[in-house]
Amino acid sequence: MAISNFSNSQISCTPSEVRTEIIINSTPHRIWKILTDTKNYPSWNPYIFEIKGGIIPGKFVKFRMKGNPKERKFSAKILDFKNDTSWAWGGGLLFLFKARHYFLLEQIDNDHTRLIQGEYWRGLFGNSYGKGVYKDACENFQKMNKKLKDFVEHK
Repeated sequence: MAISNFSNSQISCTPSEVRTEIIINSTPHRIWKILTDTKNYPSWNPYIFEIKGGIIPGKFVKFRMKGNPKERKFSAKILDFKNDTSWAWGGGLLFLFKARHYFLLEQIDNDHTRLIQGEYWRGLFGNSYGKGVYKDACENFQKMNKKLKDFVEHK
């Protein structure tokens, strides 16, 4: 299958979920190594510039991100981690609020991988929280995807 048959990016941004996709000319394993090398995020990531803590399911990590208008800091629990495939973090408070940020890698062929990055907000206050952040998140996820693609393909 030729790369021209692949859609290079897909975007869906609503107050309840942001989902972005991009095709990267590389293997899932190579992308995964960069995506999970959190110490080197400042060298390519325009949005998340610090992650402290191990990426271990059930453990909490601390994030520092560029925000609008100022930097955001928060902690989240690692919800999912499957080598070369998926990584998710999030948190919540009972039925009031639940958030999940995720990365998925889907191998298309030997030389192409689809990166899906998204986040959703659920619960009683999920939609109202989403209304305040989804446009900024959508823009930043797209920037992040593009920078990761450029970094992987030119490294």
